[in-house]
Amino acid sequence: MGGQLKFECRLRVILAEIKAKDPSFTHEQFAERVGIGKSTLSGLINGHKLPNLENAYKIARELAKITGKSVMVEDIWILKGE
Repeated sequence: MGGQLKFECRLRVILAEIKAKDPSFTHEQFAERVGIGKSTLSGLINGHKLPNLENAYKIARELAKITGKSVMVEDIWILKGE
């Protein structure tokens, strides 16, 4: 019951897939579009940070716009053990 939940972050993989389709895509542009700093995005990508709920939804929404597919927060951050 106690303790923190552990998540697997797929953001690195998702952004790499976008970059493979569009070589001009940058993390800096993505961070700006989402409204977060580059260092915050880097921490999220590397699994050092978890986003607050608002930023998680902004990231999912922006990924959906870029990919043209439905992207849910739980598609990006997957609860380990599920």
